[in-house]
Amino acid sequence: MKLIASIIIFVFMGLRSNVTLAADFYAAKNGQTPSAPYASWASAASNIQDAVNQAGINDAVWVGAGQYTVPPDATNYYGSLNVAYINKPLTLRSSNGIPSGTIIDGGGTNRGVFMYYATTTTNRLILEGFIITNCYALTNGGGVFVQPVDRAWTGVVQCCLITDNKATNGAGIYCRPTSKNNAFTLIVSNSIIANNRVATNGYGAAINIYGVGNLRVTDSILDNNLSTNAAAGIYVFNSTLTIENCVIRNNRVEGVGIPANATGGGGIRLDTCVATLYNTLMYNNYSYNEGGAIRIQNNNPNLSLYNCTIAGNSGATHGAVSISSAVGMNFRVVNSVIYSNYNDLNLIVAAITDPALLSFTNSCVTNYSLAGSGNITNAPGFADFGGENFRLIQNSPCVNRGLNQDWMAGSMDLDKHSRIDRFSGIVDMGCYEYLPRGIMFKVR
Repeated sequence: MKLIASIIIFVFMGLRSNVTLAADFYAAKNGQTPSAPYASWASAASNIQDAVNQAGINDAVWVGAGQYTVPPDATNYYGSLNVAYINKPLTLRSSNGIPSGTIIDGGGTNRGVFMYYATTTTNRLILEGFIITNCYALTNGGGVFVQPVDRAWTGVVQCCLITDNKATNGAGIYCRPTSKNNAFTLIVSNSIIANNRVATNGYGAAINIYGVGNLRVTDSILDNNLSTNAAAGIYVFNSTLTIENCVIRNNRVEGVGIPANATGGGGIRLDTCVATLYNTLMYNNYSYNEGGAIRIQNNNPNLSLYNCTIAGNSGATHGAVSISSAVGMNFRVVNSVIYSNYNDLNLIVAAITDPALLSFTNSCVTNYSLAGSGNITNAPGFADFGGENFRLIQNSPCVNRGLNQDWMAGSMDLDKHSRIDRFSGIVDMGCYEYLPRGIMFKVR
């Protein structure tokens, strides 16, 4: 828990959701006298489910500090009992909005939260400010299972610490619609997803999204998740993935009893999807076979890296990015640093049948012969590679060597500094901007 304590402040500072709420309902562990409809703290429900059952569309359920386990009348859905089962668009939020003691605990045998959404297309289902831990699902979704139903849908998981959960797939968060035609969106923001584990044949220990939809992960940390098959971090099938300002580290595909058809992807595994990463750091991820950081498989995938840093990832074959069966593959690398990964990118040329679909621009990639403009193969000049400080030093060849782009207007780097610094007006390579430090003069 020392790791969690050290990074929790970074993730959860000052975030509150902007949502118009119709009515408030309450659950608490304060020795109060519960009385339906649980419309005040004095009459709050003693478990989350009772308050959720009273709430309507677009209402809010506030949950006081304490440990919440499966209630006596818990819903058995998708093979597991649930601490909370939500089947309407509402906001389920801890009383202070951050997980500083509001715990959803599956007791090692039950799922945390099941979000089943089939009511309207106009509102969001929001889960905010919880520690979700010690949860287990025999099938999918140990911590959180999100299931959109046959319509446009938006779900949000924010300001949550999702840790030490287990499932067959998606031990942290699992999302799969009931229909392949469902155009859903799942947003995961300002959260930590750590120390989750999937079963021997499972995918996506931190996050698994399967179906025609969109996954957006922002300002979050995925750390030390474990799979013995594929995708210890994020697994995406047939969906669109966007990652912004995230740290993906220490995720591992390894273990006893690895299936013969396991296909790696320590940090991210992509199957037939479009993925775009901005201002994201990936380091110390591992896969026993392919793609320590990223593994790409199946036809017509697209991967774009903008101002990302991928360093120190490893695997038995290729540590940074591994591409296989990539007919029609588009791979774009812009303003990014790919450094000191085992074998880096050696598989790319063999897998991409059309060289025109492979594009490097203003990037620093070691141990690889780059085709494109503005690229370098020098060491990037990190502040302390061994100490896992991937910020740039003053004389780094990556400083002021990037290509300014429209998406950078108003955007921040991983340290929440302006993506284009005001001194040079030129973006740096990688996920951090170097900030000059010198003497300040006051002009009178």
